[in-house]
Amino acid sequence: FDIDFDSDIIERTCKAGNRSCSSLSTENPFPAMLYDMYCSEPGFCRGCCCILCFKTISSDYDGYSYIQCEAIVDGYICGHVSHLDCALRSYMAGKVGGSINLDAQYLCRYCDSRTDLVPHALKLIKTCTSVASRAAIEKNLNVGICILRGSQKRNGKELLHHIESIKSKLMKGVCIQHAFKKEGCLDST
Repeated sequence: FDIDFDSDIIERTCKAGNRSCSSLSTENPFPAMLYDMYCSEPGFCRGCCCILCFKTISSDYDGYSYIQCEAIVDGYICGHVSHLDCALRSYMAGKVGGSINLDAQYLCRYCDSRTDLVPHALKLIKTCTSVASRAAIEKNLNVGICILRGSQKRNGKELLHHIESIKSKLMKGVCIQHAFKKEGCLDST
């Protein structure tokens, strides 16, 4: 946001110049934070730049390659985004022990809020059924495995088993449609 303190008008612009930036959307039920330590960086936009690598996120695969913090902080939605790959490499997502103690969760670097990643992993896998590229499907499956590996949550373990089963079938040459078939249904709760 650009703020003119001499007027009451707030102009919505993306500091990264991204025309499809989520900060330009008027659909958010909560106002976005108007200032934070990263927003003063030239070219960094909280709505479309990864808080870990500062590169623009991609909305490919319905936006499931990144996670957006939706925590409410001081009456505002945090809104900072991170590539899932960056969060996993930085030990800010997945199963992380020690003082962070994450279990299939994402820890926002800005506000320290936690987001459950099991529903996100489920959506990521569902997105695979509409992706034509086998390589892209395998990449999404691998991200899902990294998010869920080591989880103690029952639904996380079940989803991990399902993802590993799909990957195993694909490695054996089973066609994509058959690899994703499963008896029963998955629930993200």
